[in-house]
Amino acid sequence: MPLFNFGELFASMRKNFLPLTVLLVVFFNQMPMVRASKGLGENSSQILFDADRKQKLDSESIAHIKAACAESGKASLDKRLRTLSDQLMNSPPAKYSFEFESQRADALLACKAPANAQEVLLGIVPGNRSQQEIWSILFWRSSNAVMDHPNAALALRRLSEGNLQKLDQQLITVGFREDGSPLKRVALDLLAEHERLMGSC
Repeated sequence: MPLFNFGELFASMRKNFLPLTVLLVVFFNQMPMVRASKGLGENSSQILFDADRKQKLDSESIAHIKAACAESGKASLDKRLRTLSDQLMNSPPAKYSFEFESQRADALLACKAPANAQEVLLGIVPGNRSQQEIWSILFWRSSNAVMDHPNAALALRRLSEGNLQKLDQQLITVGFREDGSPLKRVALDLLAEHERLMGSC
């Protein structure tokens, strides 16, 4: 009676089952990478506001969009900026108020959509001196960005409240230096520049 050959059995098992073992090892080793990749996608959707999903706007969502626009602007993500701008323009707002609309215009400026910011600002009326100052500066920023010199000059004249000497004491942020500090100019000088570009003395 022949003896059972354990060597042949072991070789056969190794030949038949080793590929499956390798496959299982590779599969389980890849699971953490899949989970990590999924987590990265989820985090990205939290960092950048989901502009593809229409929803009612409120102050909190506008703040998220503005932050997303700031990050997208630094990364030169033009398509993302357009999507976020569309979200601000197309989604029905939760409420209408000067504060809400001025926040929306400010976010649109962050999204590099000054023409849309102009449109929003033309639809609201300041109710007091403080609101007038906020409106004038936002309207100047949006008009200056699109080189709309007549409206930029109008914004500064409204900021002066009929007293142009007031603009000589008013500083307006026109940009930022490399270290992040604001670059400011006298509002009266800005008005003179817009008037000159319009052909006025």
